[in-house]
Amino acid sequence: AEELHDLENKGDDIYELFIIRLFEEEKDGIELMKVKEIMHEMEQTTDAAEHVGKCLKSILVKYIESLEEHIWNYW
Repeated sequence: AEELHDLENKGDDIYELFIIRLFEEEKDGIELMKVKEIMHEMEQTTDAAEHVGKCLKSILVKYIESLEEHIWNYW
C-alpha cells in the first residue's frame, strides 16, 4: 500500500504540473476546460485506486488474522 501511496502522490505532482502548463499554453478556452476536466477525472481515479488498495490491504490483514486464529484453535 505504501508503493501505491507513493504512486498516487507522484500522480498528484504530475497533475499539478500539467494544469500549470495547460493554463500557460492553451489559448482556446473551451479546449482548456475539456482537457482540464479530463485530467481532473484521471487524478480522481488515482485517488480512488489508492483507496481501493487500502481497502484490499485491510481485508487481507483481517483474513490473515482470522486464518491464524483458526489454525491456532485447530491445534
